[in-house]
Amino acid sequence: MILLDRPEFVLDTLLVNSRSKFKVSNGTTATGGDADSNNNFFAIPSLFFVTPALHERLRFGLSLNVPSGIGSDYGNDWAGRYVATESSLVYVALNGSMAVRVNDWLTLGGGLQILYTESTSKAKINNLLEGLPDGEVKYEASGIGIGGVVSVLVEVDQLIDFEKLIGRDVPLRVGLTYRPKTDTDIDGVPELKGVGPLLGAALIANGLVAKKVEIETTSPQRVGFGIYAEPIERLSVTFDFLWVDMEQFGSVNVSVSNFSTTTTSNYRDMYAASISLGWELTKEVQLLVGAGYLSSAIADSKRSLSFPLDRIYVVGVGAKYRPRDWFELFGAFNYYDTGDSRVDTEPTARSGRIIGESSPHYALGLDIGMTFRF
Repeated sequence: MILLDRPEFVLDTLLVNSRSKFKVSNGTTATGGDADSNNNFFAIPSLFFVTPALHERLRFGLSLNVPSGIGSDYGNDWAGRYVATESSLVYVALNGSMAVRVNDWLTLGGGLQILYTESTSKAKINNLLEGLPDGEVKYEASGIGIGGVVSVLVEVDQLIDFEKLIGRDVPLRVGLTYRPKTDTDIDGVPELKGVGPLLGAALIANGLVAKKVEIETTSPQRVGFGIYAEPIERLSVTFDFLWVDMEQFGSVNVSVSNFSTTTTSNYRDMYAASISLGWELTKEVQLLVGAGYLSSAIADSKRSLSFPLDRIYVVGVGAKYRPRDWFELFGAFNYYDTGDSRVDTEPTARSGRIIGESSPHYALGLDIGMTFRF
């Protein structure tokens, strides 16, 4: 933000078409076969605004975006219907931030985040022992949490005289960000349909019918590191690295009425790295190419059907077009290889054992947007 000398507004939309189909493997004990094809199209909008204010060394920013989300839709008749038929977890963040230039080479930043979390899950209920067709349970919950971020920007080219060393200026910047975990309490009342009388009586006896379920979710802490450089004229290089403490995401406190328990899953630290190159074709046009990798947050043997996270590879190409000093268009096309998301669930009396993987499992993304400078 500190490098912007006038107010700037960015409107960005990511259009995604994801495709996957979970295919069951030998060893699956439940009937029903493969899941339905899970082909989804959705749009993820983002808004960003930055302005100088009060002092030449200050910048204020405001943004509204969707920092992360995951979802799946397997269908109602497949082998794993008693574990999951549909699930989603979405975060929406409103961020306010400030940057302060300490001196020519050092800038400090910080911000406050209001994080809205929404979760939906559906599964069938096995009434076979009572000679009845499947019932269904649906749980929708939402809540708001408060978080923050701190950052440091070092302009290395202000510390080192590259013109004296190599005969030309070399823009070189290094950034570091830290976002602590954000805890959000979400709650909702599970909806039951078509539950058999024996199971219904058991749920009533245990006080689990029409009771509000509260879940303490965690958006985990993360550390980001980035480098921007222009090693030769007209060429820019950006490298980013991110660490996410996914173990915090897997520790969940669940409360039903006066009963409370903590569940811990087997999520592990997640790492992401990306690199992008920009070539200034003309003063108005810049061409972009990039690639990235996101590690799996959980081992194949521990992955669940509700949130089948796997590693991701991404490659993309794009361009920026600046016909006027105050206006810029940009766009990029990305291909995401989202892995096979192999799953092997623990068998239970009502759901059986589910083994399988997704094939194909990929997504196509079109990122389009515009920038206004006032």
